[in-house]
Amino acid sequence: MRYQPPMPTRDPHTARKPAPPLWVAILAVGAAVLGPRLTMPEERLAGAPFAYVPPADFAEETTPSPGRRADVTHVWRYVGSRPGGDPAPSINRVHSGSRATVEPADMLRVASEMPASQKAAGVEWTLLRSGTRDRPDGARVGFMEARVVQEGRPHRALQLAFPEDTGMSIVSATYTDADEGPGASAGSWAATVLDTIATATGVARRVPPPPSWVNAAWAAGGLAVGALVHLLRSRRPAKA
Repeated sequence: MRYQPPMPTRDPHTARKPAPPLWVAILAVGAAVLGPRLTMPEERLAGAPFAYVPPADFAEETTPSPGRRADVTHVWRYVGSRPGGDPAPSINRVHSGSRATVEPADMLRVASEMPASQKAAGVEWTLLRSGTRDRPDGARVGFMEARVVQEGRPHRALQLAFPEDTGMSIVSATYTDADEGPGASAGSWAATVLDTIATATGVARRVPPPPSWVNAAWAAGGLAVGALVHLLRSRRPAKA
């Protein structure tokens, strides 16, 4: 009789456990992709062209004035009565193909670049404030206000950044420093213009992508759930 060596035995406590199946990894990837989409705000198209509604007593310029920039699509000038001197406040709109977001950090980053770019054109530009405002429909609009000195004449400039389906509309209002003070006929021009954020139509909702840690957290959660399910299934007694 031929000698047969005994088969080696494995200690169940030290034996190497099989790797989790492929579906656990697929679950983790799916959680990383779908989790943020299901729990965080999503972008939404307006479904209509953008239209700006200026404050009361602003009339649209029907004939382009001399020196009007080619990229300016609309101009409104204040025609109401006021105690301040000329020039009267004005508002213009420029369209851009940019699909950038308008979160507070975005507006502050743009504002930080303005002094240098305006100085090259001989303009002194000083930021007063910037930020983002929410509309009732969930869309967000960025803004920044600055004190501008051009050819020795100071004035205020307020820019509103409206996301739209085809890019971005930049609405800029200019008014003298006197109009901002207590002698202004209707209070602060800045507040009046900021109120138009809610009255514009055709504003899209644009949101920044989620931080990378959000995807990582969802992936880790999916992996943990998958590993737990796999462990519980592996411990079930085998059917006779």
